[in-house]
Amino acid sequence: MSSIAALLQAAEYIDWYERGMSKEWQDLPDELILKILSYSEVIDLISCGQVSKRTRNISRDTSLWVTANLEEKIVKTELLELILSKGCKILNISDSDIVGSLSSNIKSQLRVLNLSQSQWGFPVRNFRDWNWPGQVYYEENIDVLEDLLSCCKSLQHLEMEGILITPRMAVGICMNGKTLQVLNLNHSFVDESSYYSGGLYDAVPNGNFQTIIKCCQELKEVHLDDFNGDVGLPEENLDFLSANTPPNVEKLHLKNQDIWDHQIKILLSRCRKIKALSLEAHFMTDTSLSYIRKYLNLTLEELRLTDVNDEISFNGFLELKSIARHEILNLPPRPTGTKLKMVRTDIFKMDPLKVR
Repeated sequence: MSSIAALLQAAEYIDWYERGMSKEWQDLPDELILKILSYSEVIDLISCGQVSKRTRNISRDTSLWVTANLEEKIVKTELLELILSKGCKILNISDSDIVGSLSSNIKSQLRVLNLSQSQWGFPVRNFRDWNWPGQVYYEENIDVLEDLLSCCKSLQHLEMEGILITPRMAVGICMNGKTLQVLNLNHSFVDESSYYSGGLYDAVPNGNFQTIIKCCQELKEVHLDDFNGDVGLPEENLDFLSANTPPNVEKLHLKNQDIWDHQIKILLSRCRKIKALSLEAHFMTDTSLSYIRKYLNLTLEELRLTDVNDEISFNGFLELKSIARHEILNLPPRPTGTKLKMVRTDIFKMDPLKVR
């Protein structure tokens, strides 16, 4: 947002001032200029610093740098360092082209960090081929993201959608394990070619994914839709996830993860506070629905099932009506979806449950 647009939005705050007093910028009190600048983006704040010495001093107020949205921009690392030095708490550099490298002594007070990429790979010049199908990852951005994560110690919300998670990134995530409450790894991959342990990188199968889950036990939201692409998580990682998902998790999304009845039982018997649950139902049966009803009867509000198979019966779906707080059942259509059509019709008639 430009400074002019910000000034227009701040008109309601300066109406009292406009009546009978000068409208010249230099005549405005510092407090009012600070309020006007609070509507500006980070890029505008830097431009405002060139207006005058007084405006530059006001634009350096730390309250103006709490949130920095640099989505889909070319971002120099010097700007990132400036933003972090101002005590930024919320930083969005999703789909951005990062240019340069971060200094080794950089410090961060970030609480929310968005590193997501809507296109697989990073849109910069020097690339490194990680041998993932259809993906090219770029060394310059990877190094910056690794360094940025490494300087964060108290993240509460981390978005890393569409990213190849390197061993150094996995370590960076774990460094925030005691504070992290929301972790979004939808459409991401994890590089398991090496595992960081005791200061050394060793080849440990599935070590990075399992370490992330094990270290981040304060999570309230876990997003793993399409994690590891069309292949999904291997069985050993799903077993580990079922047995180690943080017990206080409230939102869990596992679309395109081939989870089985026995894994559902282990998972839900431990995590009984889930309010929103997304599951790939291809290998599920009525038994899984009975576990959902048994363990989440008092908490579940939204259930989304994809790739529903014929092992789930009409009566199995009807039993979900007994869940006390259940409001939304999302059932995607299938080519042979006669049973699902019956479920949609009958549950909707019998109960205020919203069937989508």
